[in-house]
Amino acid sequence: MGIKNDAGELLVYVYSQYTQDVNWITRKNVETETEWDTGRINRAIEYLRDLNLIKIMFYLGDVKSPSYGFGIRGLTPKGIDIIENTQTFKSTFGFEIGVPGVFNFSWQVQEQ
Repeated sequence: MGIKNDAGELLVYVYSQYTQDVNWITRKNVETETEWDTGRINRAIEYLRDLNLIKIMFYLGDVKSPSYGFGIRGLTPKGIDIIENTQTFKSTFGFEIGVPGVFNFSWQVQEQ
């Protein structure tokens, strides 16, 4: 997976949490949910931030770690527009999500 794909999945996750009235998503929440390494999370977060799709606050994390703390407070209007317009989402992130709220994340293990 590439950075764009990771960022797209993370945006869908933030949207799903935001629409369920979860108004603060921390690095720990993202680490627990995705089980991604620090660099992968950092790159996806920075991509979303640079596109101005998420409302995020950064703070100093563990000084012995390459990670920084963050709290995602929700989505910007642009972030909501992109995720609720499936064509725009696909052209931005390279994959389709279908109906918002119905999505299978790549990090979820499917039992057979």
